[in-house]
Amino acid sequence: MDPRNNPQKPLEAKGGSPDPETLKRVKELFLLFAHAISATKLFPAHHASVINFQEELYDKLTKFLEEHEELNIGIQENAFTYEGEIAYRDENILKSLPYLFFKDGMHKLTFLRDLDKAELLAFLDVVRTVSLLPPDQHDIVESLWEKDFPHSRYYVPDEFLESRLAIHQKKALDFKIDKAQMSQGKIELTAEDREVIHQKLTARLQKEQKEAADFASLTDSLDKGDSSLIESMLSYERDISTALDFLGLIFELLYTEDRLEPFKKALSFVEKRYQEWLKKGDFTYVAISIRQMEDLAQILSLNAPERALEVEKFLKTIIDQCPLEALLEMARQGQIKDFKSFFEFLRRLGSKTLSIGAELLEDGLDPEVRSAAFEFLEEMGKDHLDLLANLAQEQKPFITKAIIAIFSHLQDQKAIPFLAKFLSYKNKDIKIEVIEALGRFSDTVAHKILLEFMREDKDEDIRTAAAEKIHLSLDKDLMNAAVHLALAKNFHAKSLREKEALLKALERGGSDEACDFLRVLLKKSGFLKKAKIEESRLCAVRSLETIATPKAVEVLRGGAGRAKKKIKSACREALERLTTGKDAGKERPS
Repeated sequence: MDPRNNPQKPLEAKGGSPDPETLKRVKELFLLFAHAISATKLFPAHHASVINFQEELYDKLTKFLEEHEELNIGIQENAFTYEGEIAYRDENILKSLPYLFFKDGMHKLTFLRDLDKAELLAFLDVVRTVSLLPPDQHDIVESLWEKDFPHSRYYVPDEFLESRLAIHQKKALDFKIDKAQMSQGKIELTAEDREVIHQKLTARLQKEQKEAADFASLTDSLDKGDSSLIESMLSYERDISTALDFLGLIFELLYTEDRLEPFKKALSFVEKRYQEWLKKGDFTYVAISIRQMEDLAQILSLNAPERALEVEKFLKTIIDQCPLEALLEMARQGQIKDFKSFFEFLRRLGSKTLSIGAELLEDGLDPEVRSAAFEFLEEMGKDHLDLLANLAQEQKPFITKAIIAIFSHLQDQKAIPFLAKFLSYKNKDIKIEVIEALGRFSDTVAHKILLEFMREDKDEDIRTAAAEKIHLSLDKDLMNAAVHLALAKNFHAKSLREKEALLKALERGGSDEACDFLRVLLKKSGFLKKAKIEESRLCAVRSLETIATPKAVEVLRGGAGRAKKKIKSACREALERLTTGKDAGKERPS
């Protein structure tokens, strides 16, 4: 158990399924929680939408806690649960709240009675702050631990914490948006003040943007008496970057404008700015604008479904129409300013961008770019193993080895058939990587592929490497096939290393079957290949000593009594070591 925020045993969920009415209330709480976080990411802290969501969440949560004493939340990769039932689900990992907690090992989260508003708002602020960071940087558990909230507890298994110590820590992005600091206070305005501000905002955007006329017509379409919008816009009159200023202004406008046509016009204006950032390779703002659009769609879905649908259409359009070849060319020419945001953007475009990640990995750019490309391929490829496998080419060994490493790390049985394609490759290094990967699987099919390497490959090193990794105990047919290989006429002609690798595979596979074969091998004789046969028989003696079962001892005794002089002596020495324990644990002589 994680002791960092809760030294006591974590509160467990009550057994049984919740009644439908309670589950409905919990689902409403989770939905409010998600909308409250989205609102805080879009608007300043004093914005009416932020306050309304927070107030409603606090009221309903405290009422629930008064009746139930605690709210126990189960955390899955893409869902929150209550007493075993799904209460909230979000499949989009790039913005998923459940994944925000799950990724850092949290399995349970509990809110206790007497939770006050200040603690809840502080908790929401931690979640908001962490969620603004890219997925590969944040640690929600660490952030909550630092706050030491008295009425919230969480649980992270010890084994997860231990495993993280061995994982390479990823670097943070160079930017972080804190919208709560983008505006402070509220000013009462006269009609004359509002007109001045309207003119000032239009002039400001004329200076900074080519689309000044479009923006002017857009703002002119608003009611001059809409004081709430103008007052909110005034809050952005601070020394911040033009791009962030623009995003703040336009999203305030989009949220406030309830007429569909002006809303669509505002969306088209956002799209023009978005296309500018895209062409310049400024993916910091590309990524920010997409994240804000997703949050806006979520908030509008509550009471403005028509506008939410327009935002969703906007997101689908910019993703479907993105020029992939141009993106790759930008990256190759060094036009990308922020590769972390670039790869975040590629994730949103989906599996069709896997080829871009592969090209950037193969091109040998900056090590950080290569690392980011590998992480991108691993994350996106796990659900598209076929597309990932198609990127492998013998002429591109670096990317091919990376794909093999991903297959090995994922340990997904569906990856095994794709590894079989490398049987036909000629590149020795790639084949060795494949053999290493296959050896990590405990699936019979993987080891049948290793058997094919042992049977068919013309390179001794490849055959030997496969023998060293194969696990014959997984399937009786595997053992029989390996025995057949050892009984083949060419077995004695093989190198000592290859013979020992095959015999050790038999040792690992099952003592009885191995002993039966080794008994046959000890009796083997021949005149033309006398030295090689004797070498094989000495290997058999060493294998029997390693097996060390009663049956193995029986075979050694038979060899000690009937074999030729050198083999007889080797059998006796092995028996002596087994009987007396002499040299136990030492490596056998080769």
